[in-house]
Amino acid sequence: MTININVTDIFRNVIKHTAEFDQIIKFWIGPILLTFILDPRDIEIILSSPTYSKKSCEYRFFKPWLGNGLLISEG
Repeated sequence: MTININVTDIFRNVIKHTAEFDQIIKFWIGPILLTFILDPRDIEIILSSPTYSKKSCEYRFFKPWLGNGLLISEG
């Protein structure tokens, strides 16, 4: 089964709905929760806190090749 998805259109819609409703929007694609944050102050809080530095499960595929370096490290 092939699904034709225009990624640009998806992001335009996300930004449009975020501007209409709030600075944070969440939605599910299958079992994965996607969260978009637009306010730079909120992004700064998240990026500067070790609480939120855990990598998503997809990073585990790169660890055998890259080791526990800057890209893969969680702290």
